[in-house]
Amino acid sequence: MHFLKKILTLLVVLFVALNSYSQFQETMDKANSGDARAQFELGMIYFEGNDVDKDYEKAMIWFEKSGSQGNADAQNKLGFMYLLGRGVEKDLELAAFWYLKAAEQGNNTAQIKLGFMYLHGNGVKKDLYKASLWIEKAFKAGDAQAENIWNQYELWKYKK
Repeated sequence: MHFLKKILTLLVVLFVALNSYSQFQETMDKANSGDARAQFELGMIYFEGNDVDKDYEKAMIWFEKSGSQGNADAQNKLGFMYLLGRGVEKDLELAAFWYLKAAEQGNNTAQIKLGFMYLHGNGVKKDLYKASLWIEKAFKAGDAQAENIWNQYELWKYKK
């Protein structure tokens, strides 16, 4: 009986591993065919190390392919990667560039990050009006973090 239980457990683990590999391969195939969403998902697999070794450089490749096609989630992730220098050399101007692309599409996280960059002059010229503009967009979309930032920095003072 104990032997049967071990065999059953081994079969379940094998089934899960094969299913996971199949899903990874399906995502890889879609990404290679130009599917922007699959490219982003593949980037996240490498970024988080899900079923593969964590690899920021491979993640960057897939985020760039997806972000270049207009995927706001990938653009936001590219901003993050350049901001912290993950998989690429740290570059605040490129971080701001990608955050702007995502922010213009309504990505709240990118709006907040870009607002902070304008607030402190990181990668962009310090501009409290632009900081208030981007933080307010996220705040009005219902983002609680943006609301806290809006109030903490009294950003309403910088609206024109």
